[in-house]
Amino acid sequence: MNAQERHEKRLDEMEREHKEMEAATKKRLKDAASMGPEYAESVRRYLALIGAKGGKKSRRKLTKEEASRIAKLRWANKEAAREFREGMGR
Repeated sequence: MNAQERHEKRLDEMEREHKEMEAATKKRLKDAASMGPEYAESVRRYLALIGAKGGKKSRRKLTKEEASRIAKLRWANKEAAREFREGMGR
């Protein structure tokens, strides 16, 4: 498996993990709603709060495409460095 194939495989895994996390969040909200409106609202506020913290930590104003390109470039650089190290006999 070459570097591009490994990269594509990892992107697929990350996408699957993201979908699983979204499904789990929806399930938690549904479960919370069944426990009563006050509890459901507190869960919604908590999820909004932790989402807001993530947004505050990020200072860049990147589009999804720009962020994806940056991530792919970083991955390619790491992969090239790893292949170079392996080629040097380490």
